[in-house]
Amino acid sequence: MGTRSKIEIYENGKKGHLVTTYKQYDGYIDGLGVDIFKLLKGRSICNGYSGDMTLKTNFNGMGELACYLIKELKQDSMKGMDLVDGKWKVTEKNAMGNFYIQAKTKQLEEYNYTITLKKDEIHFSCVDWQGETIFSEFIKDLTVKKLEEIEKKFQDNE
Repeated sequence: MGTRSKIEIYENGKKGHLVTTYKQYDGYIDGLGVDIFKLLKGRSICNGYSGDMTLKTNFNGMGELACYLIKELKQDSMKGMDLVDGKWKVTEKNAMGNFYIQAKTKQLEEYNYTITLKKDEIHFSCVDWQGETIFSEFIKDLTVKKLEEIEKKFQDNE
């Protein structure tokens, strides 16, 4: 049994839904939540770009953010443990499953992440399977440690 989660990405606030993804397992805040944070931290959203901007610092709109996030999370979900020369090693393999694009649904999973643009900043939030807010922060105000603490507090209250 996995820890199911979904990610919804919006253009602006809760308007302009762009895409919903579903992850079968490892949806915890200190798993998927931290992965999302690491992929988005230090970046901002722009509308058009100049020669000094790169994907390491900017996304040309929320659509580009969504494409980047999906690519990275699917690629990561295709890594697996294989026995190589008698030792377990992380390898790239032709793995199926775990991470999908899906139609928008009202069904809540164990962890439900939302990424949107608020006040020209990337905003990241999560609600539980009952719709209760676990966290709601701008990416710039988060750290890995803070997310790990949020997860621990959430688990202690469950």
